[in-house]
Amino acid sequence: MTKRYFHIQKRRVENQWEVGSEYTIGSKLNTFYSEIVSSCSLKKELIETSKSKVENRIHCDLMRASQYEIIANDIASELLQYIKWIREEIFENIRKSRFPELPSRQQCIWLCTEEHLNYWLTQIHNEKRIFEVKLIQPNTIHKASASYIKCDTYPISEFEDFAEKYWSGENCDVESEILFSGRIKLLSEVTN
Repeated sequence: MTKRYFHIQKRRVENQWEVGSEYTIGSKLNTFYSEIVSSCSLKKELIETSKSKVENRIHCDLMRASQYEIIANDIASELLQYIKWIREEIFENIRKSRFPELPSRQQCIWLCTEEHLNYWLTQIHNEKRIFEVKLIQPNTIHKASASYIKCDTYPISEFEDFAEKYWSGENCDVESEILFSGRIKLLSEVTN
C-alpha cells in the first residue's frame, strides 16, 4: 500500500497553492523560518523596546492591570520569536555539521502521514488548508519527532541535545513530522 502524505498550509501564507500544481521545495527559505527572522529583525532591541512600551504607558496615564497584561503578552510573544530563532539556528548548525544529507528546517516543507494527520490538525491553531501531496522527486526526506522542538529558555547544550536526537530520528514515531525537499504535486485539498 502506498503511503499517503499531507501538508497543512496556514491560510495566511502569501503564495496559496492550487490542486494539480507542482512545486519545488528546498531552494529558498520557507515561510515558517522567514516569519521568525522577519519578526526578530523588526525588533532590534528587545529589552529597549519592552522598556519603552512600559514607560510610554506610565507617562500617558495610570496603567490598569489589563494594560500591564497586554504589555506582558506583547513582550512574551516577542521573546518566543527570539527563542524560536535561537532554537532553529542551533538545529541548523547541528544538521550542517553532523547530518548534512538531511533537509534543512529552514528550507523544507513539513509533511505528515495519514496516521498523524489528526495530531497535527490539533497542533496548528491558525486557519489552514490540508493538501494530500505526491512526492514526485524527493531530494531529501527525514522523519523526526517534534517532541524535541521545544520552545523555552533552555541552555544551549540542551537545545544541542534535542537537535542531536531530532536529526538522528530518535523516537520518530512520537509526534512524527516529515521534513521534505524536492518536487511535490498537490493531489487534492482535504476538508476536515
